Amino acid sequence: VERSMLGVLRTAAMRLVPSVLRAPCRGMAQRRKLGRTSSHRLAMMRNMVTSLIKHERIRTTVAKAKNLKPYADKLIKWGKRGTLHDKRLAAAIVREQLALRKLFEVLGPRYAERSGGYTRVLKLAEPRRGDGARMAMIEFIDRDGELRVPRPP
Repeated sequence: VERSMLGVLRTAAMRLVPSVLRAPCRGMAQRRKLGRTSSHRLAMMRNMVTSLIKHERIRTTVAKAKNLKPYADKLIKWGKRGTLHDKRLAAAIVREQLALRKLFEVLGPRYAERSGGYTRVLKLAEPRRGDGARMAMIEFIDRDGELRVPRPP
């Protein structure tokens, strides 16, 4: 493939990815590829955000937790508004109906007064056994059993 065609191919490939799953801002477009293809990375983010909504706290690597944070915050924003359009956008990402219902019935109203910062990444002291990867917990704030008390909104 010629060098001049690479930009055209890249643009065409980006059109195939739904806009809600693209990088939330320009600065994130060049970072955190996590050693995966774009389709694998997006599928992993969808699975992780579904698990986060379901369990409200998950344990993962620091890089994955930092990458997940903007996606979770965007879903909470949609859960707060709760329009039909927001429900359809969220349904394109969240993989389970129970998690989707929880997003709009529990999490959205919980964060109605908060204007942002719905998740927290806490780095853990012990690395993962086997490969020594740095681990973190990502959790929603203002919930029962949280690891640290949140700052006021």
